[in-house]
Amino acid sequence: MSNISNKEGAGTGPSANWRSMHNMVAAAGSLFALEADRLRAVLRESGERLAPLGEPLLLDFGAHRWLSASREEAYSDWLAWIVEQLKELKGREAVFRLFGIDASEGASLPAVDGFAVEPEVWVLEGHEGKEGRLDLLVSFGQRALVVVEVKTGSAEEADCAKQLGYVQSVRRQRAADHYYFILLAVDGEKKDYYGFHLRRWSEVCVELRKSAVQMCAAGQLLVAAMVLGFVGAVEQNLMRLPGALARLAAKGGSPPLTRNIADHIRESLEAST
Repeated sequence: MSNISNKEGAGTGPSANWRSMHNMVAAAGSLFALEADRLRAVLRESGERLAPLGEPLLLDFGAHRWLSASREEAYSDWLAWIVEQLKELKGREAVFRLFGIDASEGASLPAVDGFAVEPEVWVLEGHEGKEGRLDLLVSFGQRALVVVEVKTGSAEEADCAKQLGYVQSVRRQRAADHYYFILLAVDGEKKDYYGFHLRRWSEVCVELRKSAVQMCAAGQLLVAAMVLGFVGAVEQNLMRLPGALARLAAKGGSPPLTRNIADHIRESLEAST
């Protein structure tokens, strides 16, 4: 009897554990499959709205050295070009929306000839009282001034203290009715960093995706292609969205952890309706 009992005990314990493991794996596989199905649907809808260009996450921008995560200048220069195109094609409100500023404030500005986009503008005060360099300055005559500091990582990892000097220098050197100071970063724990308001790259990409959809619909394909190239580079290199998983899902695979990709694209599609 004892032998029979031991045999049963030896059989039920491990087999029960393996059954639990198999059940967990099966449940996870089903969840991954559902998430992949949702991602495929979102990618398909995005590709249709961005036709004939297509969804930027389906191209690999991570292999491009010029767009490596460490080169803030590359992203600043490309962003400056995009801002100029947005103003010309979509108006001042689009520029304000891009940086999270109330678009009605842009709409209320009178037509001005002094609109300018200036990358790498030197100011008197920056780090430790020395001269500093603004990444991007957008001016609307003397009515409004938007200063953008570009970071390729989180706000907490960046040297933000110098921005206090930037604010003081800009207000002394550039007269304007309204000033807007924007810190563009992957993420941050606060809303304000030494006078600069946090704007996340994900929010910028959502706005640019929305603009690209409208550009494609209007036949402005060359500018839309450049905008989407920038979006793809930011999303894959800075936001670390796994484009490889998106490409695998698009081919019918069921990769894990794709919910954040689908959520991000879905937000831009809802914004562009």
